[in-house]
Amino acid sequence: MRRFAFLIALLATPLLHAATFRFDPPAPANTTPVAMTFSGQWPDGCPAGTGTVARVGQQITVTFPRSEAVCPAVITPFSVTVGLGVLPAGVYDVIVRRSDDSPTSQLASTKLVVRDVTTFTITPIAGPITGGTLLRISKATPFDVEPLHVSIGGVEVPVVRRVGTNAIEVMTVAHDAGPVEVRVESVMGGSFVAPAAFTFYDPNAATPDPFVFTQLLFPIDFAGPGAFGAQWITDNYLEDDNGKTKLTVTGSASGRVVPVLRTSTVFANSRIRDLSRSAQTAGTEIPVVRENDFRDRVRLLNVPTGANLRGLLRVWTTGEPANSFFLSADQVPTFAPINPPLAPVQGGLRYGTYDFSGFLGTSIDHLDLSIGVPNGTRVWAMVSITNNDTQQVTVISPQ
Repeated sequence: MRRFAFLIALLATPLLHAATFRFDPPAPANTTPVAMTFSGQWPDGCPAGTGTVARVGQQITVTFPRSEAVCPAVITPFSVTVGLGVLPAGVYDVIVRRSDDSPTSQLASTKLVVRDVTTFTITPIAGPITGGTLLRISKATPFDVEPLHVSIGGVEVPVVRRVGTNAIEVMTVAHDAGPVEVRVESVMGGSFVAPAAFTFYDPNAATPDPFVFTQLLFPIDFAGPGAFGAQWITDNYLEDDNGKTKLTVTGSASGRVVPVLRTSTVFANSRIRDLSRSAQTAGTEIPVVRENDFRDRVRLLNVPTGANLRGLLRVWTTGEPANSFFLSADQVPTFAPINPPLAPVQGGLRYGTYDFSGFLGTSIDHLDLSIGVPNGTRVWAMVSITNNDTQQVTVISPQ
């Protein structure tokens, strides 16, 4: 399944509108092709077709032809995927532009990090800016005899320990955040340099590095009283290379977003329980959402109905910012079009809800829901159906 990094481009004057970039794979290396999906706003109402790619040094320019048609002076959503090919390791400036020289010809820009995996095999590939990360550096041929000099981001590390003939271990020292080269030199063996082979990250950064971290969405993060005497508690668990953690409940209505290292093996679990009826139910399992679970459109099938049920649709979006989502139900034509609002929430997402309890007490035996968003925006959604008599919760989510 395809996985994407969600990168919000920071636009400078004279750019007019926000844009997003997604890279597939989300943390590319110098051995596999890279695809870029660009979503933004086309200035003159006639979105272009396929773009051409040009690379000069560490700059990649994707140019779209200006339409020859007579176009209305409106802003039009635009999304297209372009293959960038297999790129040498390094840090690139990616620019998207139109093929003209007007002040608005440049539409958006972002950074792309392509990691070197051919010069060395490095484990782990990222560590905190404080240093203290033990790196194992391996290569296909033996390292030369001592003395070996190893520098990471231009800073020589003080101790090098051999682990066999083809591997060494070093400890990182403090460094600014960002991707850096790893260099190993010796008098007889020459110099081996791996660009962008390791990345320093700030654990306290407000926006985690998307080439280092992926985000997990725990959709429910609530503890407290509910309707009909219910007393809810959410149990959210995360297990990674550092062990198992029970997350504290923050009470966020939009759930909780947790960044995790892309290199970690991660397991997650979420469950909500009604403590006032603990003898009747063990609770309900809630999906934990990963970045590749977001999609262009969501279908929720066979949503149960009944006079004793209440239902809430929860929607999260990522990518090009959207102010609302579109909702329709196959069995209720008059249900469409409905455009519930979306608002910014944690993790760069947007969130909205719709209470459709009024549609559940009808003669219809089930509902099939469609949830969509504007071009360039991706969506994930779930429905929670609660029985008013027992407070048992049923969750319907995309499969």
